[in-house]
Amino acid sequence: MTVLMAIAARRLAVIYNPTAGQRRLRFFRVVLGHLEAMGLVVELVETRGPGHATEIARSLATGAGRADMVVAAGGDGTINEIINGLAGGNLPLG
Repeated sequence: MTVLMAIAARRLAVIYNPTAGQRRLRFFRVVLGHLEAMGLVVELVETRGPGHATEIARSLATGAGRADMVVAAGGDGTINEIINGLAGGNLPLG
């Protein structure tokens, strides 16, 4: 995600897998703090199991105005699910 995309997107939905990257939790929190310091509204959406990230992303893609961009925070599986959920929609993925 470029800084310019983040600035254009005022509302970010961050879909994250709580079991992925436990060693990087501090870094995750620092990044969220920077995004909020830039004036962005960040909504954290936690996945609960296999397939849930797809459901969340699909809901965001069809829900008018809830988010301007979806940010994936997880491993390859989480990212793949989010891509599949956003397919055919207009929300960018960061």
